[in-house]
Amino acid sequence: MQMDPYKLTIPREIDRWDEGIPLGNGEMGALVFGSAKKLTVSLDRGDIWDKSGSPENTPGFCYANLVKWAKSGNRKAIYKTFDLPYQRPTPTKLPCGRLELFVQGDRVPQDCCFSLDLKTAVCTFTNGDFRLAAFVHAAQGVGMLKTEGAPVKIHLVRPKFGKRTKYSAFFERFSRRAAVSNKLKNVKYPAPVLKQQLVRDVRVQFFVQPLNDGSAFGVAVGERQTAYGQEFAFYAYSGRGEALENILTEKVTDALRKGYDALFPSHRAWWRAYNARSEICVPDDYIQSRYNMGNYLLGSASRKGNFPMPLQGLWTACDDQYLPPWKGDYHHDLNTELTYLSFLKANRLEQGECFLDYLASLTERGRDFARDFYDADGICLPAVMDIDGYALGGWPMYSLSPTNQLWLCQSFERCYAYTGDVEFLRKTAYPFIEQSARCILSLLQEDAEGFYVLPVSSSPEIHDNTQKSFLTPNSNYDQALLLYTFSCLARLADVLGKADDRRLWEATLQKLRPLAVNAAHVLRLSRDEDLRESHRHQSHAMAIYPLRLLDYAKPKDAEIIDATLQYTASLGSKAYTGYSFAWLAALYAAAKNGEKALEYLEIFWRYFCSVNTFHLNGDYTKQGYSDLTYRPFTLEGNFCALDALQEMLLYAENGVLELFPAVPSAWRDVSFRTLRAWGGVLVSAERRGGKLLRAAFTAENDVSFLLRGVSQTLHFVGGKSEPTENGMLITLKKGETLSVQTENDA
Repeated sequence: MQMDPYKLTIPREIDRWDEGIPLGNGEMGALVFGSAKKLTVSLDRGDIWDKSGSPENTPGFCYANLVKWAKSGNRKAIYKTFDLPYQRPTPTKLPCGRLELFVQGDRVPQDCCFSLDLKTAVCTFTNGDFRLAAFVHAAQGVGMLKTEGAPVKIHLVRPKFGKRTKYSAFFERFSRRAAVSNKLKNVKYPAPVLKQQLVRDVRVQFFVQPLNDGSAFGVAVGERQTAYGQEFAFYAYSGRGEALENILTEKVTDALRKGYDALFPSHRAWWRAYNARSEICVPDDYIQSRYNMGNYLLGSASRKGNFPMPLQGLWTACDDQYLPPWKGDYHHDLNTELTYLSFLKANRLEQGECFLDYLASLTERGRDFARDFYDADGICLPAVMDIDGYALGGWPMYSLSPTNQLWLCQSFERCYAYTGDVEFLRKTAYPFIEQSARCILSLLQEDAEGFYVLPVSSSPEIHDNTQKSFLTPNSNYDQALLLYTFSCLARLADVLGKADDRRLWEATLQKLRPLAVNAAHVLRLSRDEDLRESHRHQSHAMAIYPLRLLDYAKPKDAEIIDATLQYTASLGSKAYTGYSFAWLAALYAAAKNGEKALEYLEIFWRYFCSVNTFHLNGDYTKQGYSDLTYRPFTLEGNFCALDALQEMLLYAENGVLELFPAVPSAWRDVSFRTLRAWGGVLVSAERRGGKLLRAAFTAENDVSFLLRGVSQTLHFVGGKSEPTENGMLITLKKGETLSVQTENDA
């Protein structure tokens, strides 16, 4: 049976939450799973956090001590001060609660089927004559369910936190001397308010869970009978000092008075507009479906005006026993950056602006942390942090590495590069990058040869949490980010007419060594160490992707890229997690190797993702691709894979565009529509029989770019096109479109 690439179908019962059908609207998420007799709708909100017990209050928690103890090898002090706090239950993101729907009557599971329509974001479950349909409204926040074919009883279940008593604070003081597990019962709160009430013909159940900092969150579900069965509305909310009970009950009763069918058209219209922003078409239904599902997850979990996706997006682990993996926090040594890689080329700006707005809103927090922790100017956020930007601790060579701030800066630079929005550059992007660079400048020191180095250096997550993890400054990871940031700043300062700034950034670049490459042309970990074993984080290759400091069109760069990829592959994948394969796919796309890029994408999606496409990190089906066979869910691999596939279809860097640069030979017919490229250019192109058939470039700004790799006789219509030695130089005015056609299609 042919696969529908715009529908996720699971033709069986789903007994695990991490295989459930995901729904979301950027604020509230839901997972639908279960059996013929009992269905579960697990809920989540991005802003439900316990922020108590910040490690920043730990005595000695400062960069000077980290540097001192790293250089002296005082592992005990490092562990106690920086690492141990992360092993305590809080701060952490919290689960929200769930709905349990009990289907009445005798139900047999033989014909159970869950499905998700990616075009309308509606989940359905069928079993014989019973049917459930559900969506989380794209714009109005509330979730809707309707059932028919059998009556349903619904229960509202709160998370089973520990019970807070008058003795809790006493015992917690002692428990903080040692690590405690991440069990849900280890976070203790006052008992929640649980209520039921009847509002006209709507029966409402809700609870309000107080937290220890004076805030609270709650969940409500309302139900009413209809001519065909039952309808339900559900809502989760988080706040402080507000009448949560009224907010919850009014939201669900208002939704039910309107009804499922009345609310659905506006929900469907939002998703129709979202899906219209761009598309790709590849001749492989499996790959196509994974790409479509990834963009669905992006639209479900990230919306401007809300908090950005943490590790699990809006689908925090919902079982009764444990807090979310890795606290459901914000990791900036890979996770957030990979999560927000794909939105620009996919032309889904609103989803990425959510992340940029959030980071910009934390500028003062970053200024405080730069001053208090690093004793530095400018701004710097902790590389592992809670929702308010406070440090969580963890392996400090990574969780408190200042250069991770520079990887965050790339998101701002890329947004400007792909939109050409000078006002965004002036007001938001440049100030954030410039202030981040000021912090790094405060930390850099001259070595014996007069080059700038950091006091300590590392490469995530090389050598794990050992003394060996402190590499000889600077690691290639740190050096690539330094070179990238200061070269970008020099270019951006020129755009804004900041001559003094440009001179400073160019002078800084002169004091930075080039990347460390060994005699075999392989990128090293640092100046005196090569990567010697399989490792999950491709941090030594940052300069290839995503920083793009090396250009495969340049022979010397191509030599380094090829040698690095060949050597990295020779070390094997036994220590890889899922995102490692997605990242490798992007690296091979940069090397124009479509066969290898597709191979690694296939491995990622088939063997490291759940049936619902959630990235489960480990080789959980034990296919032999990795020694890690666990299944903790995080999202960064999903979006890195999306960007890798987009990179195979469109190269767009520093004023150079190339169509279908890394398409595998089997993909004779492939196309894309309105992918976003450098300079704010929207690009559509079609390839038939292995050759370019047509393309179109629409400019959102006055722009010039080089179209590289054009080898056929083509007709250029509109704009201005001029042949050069390296390709076709194209100049467009704002709003202008240039079309490219073959002779046969002209």
